[in-house]
Amino acid sequence: MSSTILEPVPPGSIDRLGLSSCTATRDGTPRVGTIWLPRSFAAATPVHFHPLGGNLFLGLFDGYWHTAAPSLTDAGHYVSHTEVPGPVAALIDAQVGTISPVTGQDSYALSVSAWPGLKLVSASSSFTQLATLCTTDTLPVLGFWTTTVDNQLQSRGEFVVPTITADGQDVLFDAGVYIDKPWIYLWGRGLEDGRVYTARHNISLLGTDRWLYQTADGWVDVSALFDADNPRPATPVSGLSTEGPMSTVVLNGNTYVTTVATDGDDKVGQIWASKSMADPWRKVTETVIDTGATWTGNGLMLQPQVPPNDTEVGATAAVPWVKTTYDDTEDNEALTVSWGIFAVPRL
Repeated sequence: MSSTILEPVPPGSIDRLGLSSCTATRDGTPRVGTIWLPRSFAAATPVHFHPLGGNLFLGLFDGYWHTAAPSLTDAGHYVSHTEVPGPVAALIDAQVGTISPVTGQDSYALSVSAWPGLKLVSASSSFTQLATLCTTDTLPVLGFWTTTVDNQLQSRGEFVVPTITADGQDVLFDAGVYIDKPWIYLWGRGLEDGRVYTARHNISLLGTDRWLYQTADGWVDVSALFDADNPRPATPVSGLSTEGPMSTVVLNGNTYVTTVATDGDDKVGQIWASKSMADPWRKVTETVIDTGATWTGNGLMLQPQVPPNDTEVGATAAVPWVKTTYDDTEDNEALTVSWGIFAVPRL
């Protein structure tokens, strides 16, 4: 029996470890899309990849397909499948291109049993800590997790995020999450106009009501927001609005965020940059996420914890991103996962 020695970095891989290759949608090329298994894990929408050391990553997805019948004409497409909605976690070996449930678990489900019907919107990680943001239409849930040396995922709590009122509209903090120790930050959106607001919580105080909200006077708690004698209303982030999930990168003191906008029939992922949360934001690039009426609510998800392949992308100051497009061509369906690179500008 012959064997093939795997290349350390597959040709065309956006990252140095081959994660972008094995998680992209199958296209008939060896090593591309090897995690997608028609019987058990046929397709999914990637949200975040948390490094576990070496070639291993914890992949977080929004829902997945299984028991799928592959199309005979379109690679990566299926003529039938069973869909499992909700947050999903999986262990991925980027170099070999394999996928399995997280150590100690017998399924791909990420536990959010107290709040059925949730959608995984955004996630962020720092060393062994991981934050997830899930939501229904009216209920954001922040999850805080840690990973162990044997690659188990342990919940440190799941917390309902309160809704506030600002500028005459409800603000739901269901757009994005990121960790910048000692804080977990959330992006919220006005339900009337989509303007972006910011909240944060100290990691060590999770489980308490000590949420702080960005205002023109700095960070204040709910009592200051609604103080009848001296109210300090939450202030929207200047110039930012979104129709969907956001992701965040903090590099060298600068902040980069993604938003979702509509351009004609397209949903577009936009990347904005600011030297600080208080400085003006400027749009630095954008890319189409989906076209027509097929958008499933996903965003352009930055992956700063995935090391870029310098040879392939031609730059060291670069951040990989991943997006997912729903395709339905002559009853051949696919969740097409593709990767790209964000060349970080000098601000």
